[in-house]
Amino acid sequence: MSELSGLLLLDGALVPGTLGLGGERIAWVRREERVPSGAPIVAPGLVDLHVHGFGLCDPLADLAGMARALAAAGTTAFQPTLFPGAPARLGADCVACSARAPRCRRASRARSARTSRGPS
Repeated sequence: MSELSGLLLLDGALVPGTLGLGGERIAWVRREERVPSGAPIVAPGLVDLHVHGFGLCDPLADLAGMARALAAAGTTAFQPTLFPGAPARLGADCVACSARAPRCRRASRARSARTSRGPS
């Protein structure tokens, strides 16, 4: 089993820690007092900057469901992407999607924390 130490992205904050890796999975996570100077930022997962929908969820209809499905698949951050439309409609859709974001972050963090712990 190998280990990777650095600043870990946990609960939305960068904190000193070490990951235990078993094969291609995170086997365990340990918070540390400090990390060596110049240690890397360790943020497992995928940052997807173009997502129209995922897990049978649409960003306008179920942004939180989309966040949960993406987190379960290993995506740690994403940018909801809306389909083209008239400027006024796109503006209204952006406002609606943005209003759902706080709930989406809570749902995604909770799911991501459960799945990133590795096998039990």
